[in-house]
Amino acid sequence: MKNDKVLKIKRALWLVYAMPIFVGAIGVGASFAAYLAITNIQQSSQEAKLVLDSRAKVQSLRDKINSSMDVLDAVKAFFDASKNVTPLISKYLPNRC
Repeated sequence: MKNDKVLKIKRALWLVYAMPIFVGAIGVGASFAAYLAITNIQQSSQEAKLVLDSRAKVQSLRDKINSSMDVLDAVKAFFDASKNVTPLISKYLPNRC
């Protein structure tokens, strides 16, 4: 009988103290996991936006470089097309041109 009472008291103490601690630990773990999941989703969306912005800027730079190269090719073709047209630098450095 006395043993029975002691077991009941121990079980009651376990339920009173250990159960809330256990539930709290599970709650903290679940909250931390949810925080990590949300930050991962936010980070991946930011990375995707950054990649899109970077691609747009790279394409813009490529277009500008290509247009500059087109102008340079046209000037080169102009000089190559005529024997009468010489670069101005040949006036100052006759051995180079």
